[in-house]
Parts: sequence; structure tokens; C-alpha cells
Amino acid sequence: MGEIRLLNGYYGKLHPDTIRDLVDRDGIRIYYDRRVHAFLDVASKTTKAFEVQSQMGFTGKGITIAVIDTGIHPHDDSIKPNNRIIGFADLVGNRKDPYDDQGHGTHFAGDAAGGGYQSEGLYVDPAYEANLVGVKGLDAEGGGKLSAWHSGLVVCAAAGNEGPAPLTISTPGIDPVILTVGATDDRNTLERAMTRRRPSPAGAPPLTSW
Repeated sequence: MGEIRLLNGYYGKLHPDTIRDLVDRDGIRIYYDRRVHAFLDVASKTTKAFEVQSQMGFTGKGITIAVIDTGIHPHDDSIKPNNRIIGFADLVGNRKDPYDDQGHGTHFAGDAAGGGYQSEGLYVDPAYEANLVGVKGLDAEGGGKLSAWHSGLVVCAAAGNEGPAPLTISTPGIDPVILTVGATDDRNTLERAMTRRRPSPAGAPPLTSW
């Protein structure tokens, strides 16, 4: 038994009778401590992004996504077989070439437009053909300043890591002129074992089927 201070909770092994007794009490939530992995191989499948790509042809081609974050590392999934990082502005260190000394911006760029080059098509994201512009507005510690946006751009921001209770979305997600994006819980609706690869839209890396 131990304490998880970040979550204001505890972990340990309990007898089934104890679990049944605890779940009937108000204010107590119990979660099975199952093994997890840092994979994103079911996200595009769960959100039906593959169907949109194959049936409607929406792959991000002709679209440019600006990632205003800690920068973008020139990862193979963004620069191979074609370099899709077409611009980079460093508002912190004034460097010219794309980089990310914290990692958060690269993570977001990969969530949106990762091409799956290194994974041979396993980790393909919704807009895998979109171009990317990195705007480094956050430093190596992930800190920076906020500015308002009224330039006609479609700005998206994450809802944050709190919730789902009311009033848990904070800045910049509370800005009334942007789109605030929440999370998706696949709830294990998809089998996590890869069985085969399937053909992808023209010019794309092979996509994975389950």
C-alpha cells in the first residue's frame, strides 16, 4: 500500500470483499491498476479518422497547421519522405532551424500530422499530409506569455488535464474566439494487437487494421 499524492489517492492490493465494500461508499473511486503503454496506435481508428481519410480523402493535404508551443523537432514522421515543416519562428531564442528543447510541441505536431514513417504506417495521424509551421512561444520549461488572437485564423487549444467537472477548463481554452478540444477515451473498444496492414490512400504510408 502506498500514497499517490498527485491524485490524492492510494494504491495497493485489496481483497474482493473489501473492494465491494468500498465502491458502495460515496466519494471513493477504485480503478484496476492494469498495465499501460505509451502508444497511440488506436487513436485514429477510435476517432474514425481512417474512414474519413479513405472515404472522403481528407488527409490534411493543402492545409498548414501552426503549432504554437515549445517548438517542433524535425522528426522523421514530419520530414520523411517529404519535409512538411515549411516554416519555423522562434520567439524565445531567435533560432532559425526547427527545434524543441522541451518536447511538448513535437508531441502535439505528431498527434495532428504525424506521417507514421518510422513505424511503417502504424502511427498515422488524422492530417498526415498537412504541412507544419512551428512557432516556439514556450521555453525549455514550458513557460511563456499569453497573447490574444484576432487575425482570422482557426485557433485550437487543449481543454487541459482537469475535469470533467464544470469550470475545470483554464486558459487558453476559455477564450471565446477559439476552438477548445477535449480528450478521447477509447475505453478499450479496439483490440490492441496488430494483425495486418491495409492499403492506405494514394501517396500515404501503409495504415494498420485490427
